[in-house]
Amino acid sequence: MNARDPEQDVSSNRRLKRFFSFLPLTTIGQRVFLQESESRHLCRTLRLKKGQCCLVIDGQGREAEAVIETLDPQKTAVKTIRMILSQSEEAIKGWKICFYVACPKKGKLDDMIEKAQEIGVAEVIPLETARTEIKFSADRMETIQERWRKITREAAKQSGASRLTEVKPVMKFKQALEGVNGDPALFFHPVPEAIFFRDWIYQFQKPKESEAFRGKFHAFIGPEGGFSDEEVILARSRQVTMIRLGLNILKVDTAFVTAAFALKTFLNCEE
Repeated sequence: MNARDPEQDVSSNRRLKRFFSFLPLTTIGQRVFLQESESRHLCRTLRLKKGQCCLVIDGQGREAEAVIETLDPQKTAVKTIRMILSQSEEAIKGWKICFYVACPKKGKLDDMIEKAQEIGVAEVIPLETARTEIKFSADRMETIQERWRKITREAAKQSGASRLTEVKPVMKFKQALEGVNGDPALFFHPVPEAIFFRDWIYQFQKPKESEAFRGKFHAFIGPEGGFSDEEVILARSRQVTMIRLGLNILKVDTAFVTAAFALKTFLNCEE
């Protein structure tokens, strides 16, 4: 069977399959070797052929159309033929959303990381709080982080995202607060002075469309049962904005998805 002309795939209406490159995509004509998991998926699961086209992303805002040069379940080679997105072409205006999330029960955090990637959250920082239900040991952190990275890669391929959500190692609550450094920060907790999320949206002053702007925006989601009194006092000392999502009490994962999607939509953030 003859290899297909790449132009046939370029002009076709079908959606090209996406694969992750562990190296930055820099130029047209660049040869990229896919790692084993991606190569196996291309060769054995999707059964793509030499000469067919696919999409390759590097998770840093760059995406390219590529033609399959060699088929190898361990190390398939593709060559870029057209740059679709590049880091330099990304808009320089917008907020980088960083979510600090108290570690929920086993399994939920994986789902939340997947949703963060789909929505376009820049960073997820798992929090260890006074009422955190699950603890992560330091010796297992690298293995756990690799699982989270795999989740973001798969979600990025599925959702069409050009950047990967960065999932940080688990952080102590006090350390996380110290990283705010005067940036805008929302603290989702129903204390008496908390304002409703919708009211905060009406009063928040975004930079003008003509302004070149990029900054960090922090948001804190507590555990089931909420933050402790001591943690609330500490948060107040950092001058964060206390927010309540509504009248109902939401589970951690529900609160996260609701807040993340609303912030992403309202702030019109880049990935």
